[in-house]
Amino acid sequence: LAKLCNERFEQICSGGRGPELLALRTSETGKVERATSDATVNPRGGLAARTAQAASMDAENDVLRQDHKQVGAVRLDADDASLREAEIQASLCPERAVLDEEVFLSQLILRARLLNSEFQQRVVDAISRHSAETAGYLPVKRWGQNTLTETTSEQHNSVSVECSFEEGAAPVTIMAAAPKRQERMREKLAEYAPPHPQGVWPLTANILDPIRASIVCTGASQILQVLGWFTKQEAETGLRVVRIKNKFSSPPQDIFDGYRDLSLSVIMTGSSGLRIIGEIQIHDTKLHDI
Repeated sequence: LAKLCNERFEQICSGGRGPELLALRTSETGKVERATSDATVNPRGGLAARTAQAASMDAENDVLRQDHKQVGAVRLDADDASLREAEIQASLCPERAVLDEEVFLSQLILRARLLNSEFQQRVVDAISRHSAETAGYLPVKRWGQNTLTETTSEQHNSVSVECSFEEGAAPVTIMAAAPKRQERMREKLAEYAPPHPQGVWPLTANILDPIRASIVCTGASQILQVLGWFTKQEAETGLRVVRIKNKFSSPPQDIFDGYRDLSLSVIMTGSSGLRIIGEIQIHDTKLHDI
């Protein structure tokens, strides 16, 4: 599979706008400033960083965590006893890499379940605005609150739209997904544990894909145009892009299976006023089908 993926990658690179896609680097509109202060409450890196960074983590341009004040999908109130509980856990179990974060996982899972259908619809609507079959916006599909479950098949949670590209009309497939499973979220916590550079407590706040959708189109030019439909039309989509992660530009040694895509981290504000960070993945059709 890796060989087939690498062959398709070479085709993408040599095709229209291939060099432009390769030149697009992973970017973040906000970054967590890592703590350098010695003012800590605990020798555990994640808790120490959280304490030293309490103010900087709410900077206006730092929106790559679910506990940011502009998101609030993970919440730690000023009078919350969670920090003290975590300190006690760390002192009682110093060998434990990841502390108990069930309360934060529950917060994120509930927020994901409440907003997932609306998120999926926003993604479909964003693509539908560029439908070649209508002169204007056409809502193609409506996702009900309980439409998507963990057992929903890919075939039954996808929709295809014939879109207008610079090169002409071509199909784009949008695939919705159920919220990330709790078991998978727990696995992610271990990945973010200190000394990981994002190992700031609560680690749950680092999970940026509790809700996610995939968009499948063909070639570098279409990928870049679809990217622009989100980065240049945030007011229309209601999805604020805070990070672009481009695996097409990643060094070969960082791509173990040969598969490459482009993903966006976006903040969505639901009609209820609740917010969450979700992920939109943009795939090449031929790579996706391998």
